[in-house]
Amino acid sequence: MARPKEFDPEQVLKKIMELFWKNGYYATSIDDILAVTGIGRKSLYDTFGDKQALYLAALRFYGKTNDWRLAQLEDRKGNIKDIIQPFFEALLNESVCDQDRKGCFTVNAALEMAQHDPEVAKRVDACLDRTSEAFYRILVTAKEAGQLTLKYDPRNLADYFLNAYMGLRVLGRTKPERHLLESIVSTTLSILD
Repeated sequence: MARPKEFDPEQVLKKIMELFWKNGYYATSIDDILAVTGIGRKSLYDTFGDKQALYLAALRFYGKTNDWRLAQLEDRKGNIKDIIQPFFEALLNESVCDQDRKGCFTVNAALEMAQHDPEVAKRVDACLDRTSEAFYRILVTAKEAGQLTLKYDPRNLADYFLNAYMGLRVLGRTKPERHLLESIVSTTLSILD
């Protein structure tokens, strides 16, 4: 009979996610993971698998945060700018307040791992597709309500906002200066004026 786990797998996975998010895949060793989680090597492998499986599980776990954020975005009502602006302002505030300059785990995975690992690429693409689709749905609703001019195709505009999202996350990691990021968000949203 197998012994019950003496740890909460979700709490352990959260610690693993934080470590990969902060350090990246290549700069994180199994020994680092063991140290931060406090569990044994056998328990780690039995529960989560090898390092790649751990990374994918951490990326999936992080994806739940993104899904929650997108659900909040889609639940907002009102003028399109009033819907999208808080989304970008939250990203801006996270970037400015992030002492570790972690950025976005999905964006980090896209830059570090996606071109080398097809499974990571698939997860990153799925996340980016969900983000673009969320923008698209709210933009279609705004267009139907007469809030967007006919010159903007909602699909193209959704991709524009996805690009702005990705760029803000990268710049927020490398140069998290409030005035700079505020200027970028303001310029990005000016397309809705």
